[in-house]
Amino acid sequence: MLVKCVCANCGHSYLSDDGAGDLSCPRCGIDNEESRNASDIPDAPAGVEPGLYDDQAPILDEDELGFYDEEPQFDPEAPPPMFVTTDRMVRAMIFGGMAALGTGAVVGAALAATKIAVPGVLAVVLSLVTAAACRASFGGRSTPQTVRRAQIAAGVAIFLGILGFIIGSWTVDRLTAERAAETRQNLEQGLEGLTEQAAATSDEGTKLLMEHRINEVRRLQGMSDARLEDYLFRQEAQVNVAILAYAKLRVTDGPSIRFGPDNDPVEMPAAVIAGLLLVELALATWLTTRGCTAKV
Repeated sequence: MLVKCVCANCGHSYLSDDGAGDLSCPRCGIDNEESRNASDIPDAPAGVEPGLYDDQAPILDEDELGFYDEEPQFDPEAPPPMFVTTDRMVRAMIFGGMAALGTGAVVGAALAATKIAVPGVLAVVLSLVTAAACRASFGGRSTPQTVRRAQIAAGVAIFLGILGFIIGSWTVDRLTAERAAETRQNLEQGLEGLTEQAAATSDEGTKLLMEHRINEVRRLQGMSDARLEDYLFRQEAQVNVAILAYAKLRVTDGPSIRFGPDNDPVEMPAAVIAGLLLVELALATWLTTRGCTAKV
């Protein structure tokens, strides 16, 4: 069973398993002869420095300290700050996820606006912010006993960070679309051809079909550049939801980064793109977990 202990040498409070027979302090390494259950330790005056044994503690005047009129600062029933309980894990998921979502959106929007793709930038920036938010929610770094809960909270936050990255990139890419003008020219040419076909045909069924296509082209012409870009995303990915279509294209085709005098997009094999994304996700998760757990 886990018991609350306070080290008689350094005053560090920690949880340890009494069934293992070893209550050694994880900070200073003193053996279990000097570590005792926190509930068995009497209240000490506030003027006693931590790390002094009972026979070394100075004799202080009760009237000078005024200590015994106050509540003890250490509550044996409360978990130590570094022990990740369920409520702290949920709190880290919420606040860490919100921080990761906002950070991912900013990074995604910045990279999409500058048309730059640098592997590792998202993982490093996202992990630094998410780890700091998780530590604040935990009340400190997680102990090794609760590292699994810290990993779960970090994984959820990183997932929301990746989602924010997709949202930020999609927002900027659809607003800075460069294909709208070319698409409108193609629609104008297609409209002229459909109008001529509809006027030349005498079959009622074919004419109705032509009229339906003409109305669809006119509907597309009335769209804004951003909505027209969403339409192109859906057509390319064969997905009806614009942001899901954009996410699928980022995973399969990579970012639409353009270089060179002809402004041609960079083309990479699908296996390379998928590998880079997996490495980015794994790196961000590992860095975040290491940033909010205690070193062992």
